[in-house]
Amino acid sequence: MTRTIRGVMNRSPLTVEADASIATVARRLREASARAVLIVEGGSLAGVVSRDLVTQEIALGRDPATPVGEFASRGVRTVQPDHPAELAARIMREDDVRAVPVVQDARPIGLVTLDDLAAPDAPKV
Repeated sequence: MTRTIRGVMNRSPLTVEADASIATVARRLREASARAVLIVEGGSLAGVVSRDLVTQEIALGRDPATPVGEFASRGVRTVQPDHPAELAARIMREDDVRAVPVVQDARPIGLVTLDDLAAPDAPKV
C-alpha cells in the first residue's frame, strides 16, 4: 500500500507572517524545537526558512529586526495531502532540502521532514 503525505506529515507546522523579525522567528523555532518555519502572506504559503538559515543570518550580523521574508526561500516545491509520500522524498533529494511544505488551496496545512520519512516503511530518500 502506498503511503500518502497525509499519513506522514506534521499537521501543526510552525508558521509566521513574512514581516516577522528574525529575532521573533529564532525564538519561535527554539520554543517549538522546530527545524523550519513556513512563511505566509495573506494566508498563503510564501516561503520557508530553516533554523540553520536563521542562525546563519544572525551569525553574519543581520539586524534582528529584519523581516524574515527578506531572506526566506521562495518558490519552494510543495506537496498535497493526497500525494504519495515518495514524492516528498524525491523533492528532498532533488532540491537538497530537509522539509517540504504541505499545501491545500495554496494554504500551508502541514510539513513533511526527513524524520517523518525515516519511519518504518517510509520511502527511501
